Amino acid sequence: MNFSLFTFIKKTTIMKDFFKEILIYQFQMNEKIIEIFENNPDKISEKAHLLFSHSTNSHHIWNARILGKTPHFAVWELTSIEIFKEKNKNNLETSFEILDSLDLETKISYQNSDGENFVKSLKDIIFHICNHSTYHRAQITTELKINNITLPSTDFIHYKV
Repeated sequence: MNFSLFTFIKKTTIMKDFFKEILIYQFQMNEKIIEIFENNPDKISEKAHLLFSHSTNSHHIWNARILGKTPHFAVWELTSIEIFKEKNKNNLETSFEILDSLDLETKISYQNSDGENFVKSLKDIIFHICNHSTYHRAQITTELKINNITLPSTDFIHYKV
């Protein structure tokens, strides 16, 4: 085997493993938020509910775009707290299937929610999915703190302990 090809395959495997680790982290942090939603239904603001719906819907939509499928949820659709766990699990499983079947440099053609056409690499989309989730989880936890809910740490560095 050509050394440069071996190096490329090794780097690709390392990157895919890294993305899988980050996706598992996102999944587990989402599970913590879902548990808070389930245990504090009277303290969950509509804003927190909508932001979590949006975050999980967006992950679902990106998976659908990558696979060329029609998503089941709209980007800002308010979804039931009762389906959060299933949606979170499906998002993780589908993202893993994508990472196992496509090269990170694969170009994905898609339309955004405004109907604009784009082409991005799979690695950039996966990074965006993870970054987007972290961004909105920070908004959600801020909203939960306002309603006096004690929150577990969701920082990646604490997750790695």
